[in-house]
Amino acid sequence: YEWRLQQFYYKNLLSRFKLPMWQGENLNGKILLVNAEQGFGDVLQFTQILKLVKTSSNKIILRVREPLVELLRTLPWADEVISVEDILPVYDFHIPLISIFYYSRFNIKDFKPESAYLKAPRSLVMSWQDKIQPLDKFNIGICCSGNKEQVLNTFREVELNKVLTLKISDNIQFYNLQMMLSPTEKQLLASHQVINLMPFVKSFADTAALIMQLNLVIT
Repeated sequence: YEWRLQQFYYKNLLSRFKLPMWQGENLNGKILLVNAEQGFGDVLQFTQILKLVKTSSNKIILRVREPLVELLRTLPWADEVISVEDILPVYDFHIPLISIFYYSRFNIKDFKPESAYLKAPRSLVMSWQDKIQPLDKFNIGICCSGNKEQVLNTFREVELNKVLTLKISDNIQFYNLQMMLSPTEKQLLASHQVINLMPFVKSFADTAALIMQLNLVIT
């Protein structure tokens, strides 16, 4: 997978960093700048591999796209989380996030996946509690599609009308968790009384706080 770094996109990305890319050197007393070059979903899933390089004697700075910053600041293995729009900080080495697998000599037998390694900031959780009504229903979040501008999205999306058929009881309340909606999907949500709070969502931290109020998520 490291061959991806030979592509023009990655060569252009790596050319912005003047200091060396980390290739397994001792990180004691060093600052490692980790660039999350993947899509939102991959970044959320793979940031737990930071624990492969995090020690008490080094500093890990995670550089991500702005919508992820607030949520990923709750990550226990990142000392600092910055936006790609920020000025580059002081660092000793840099590395693309997924390359940590290779250069840390990753062995899946030694890796223990974490549960609930991310959490919404408490202030956001409190602010979203009042938005979930009624409280006496079984509240389910639904998301049928990722980024509609992503070329492979057609292979991973599910038709919204098929998911809506899963509502088999009046005691169920659906909440939309999908950011990008077509006019047809908006009409379907309205006709099936699906509550859409996504216009109030400003970042993935908001999405996480909203999900924490739900009983179930279907995606």
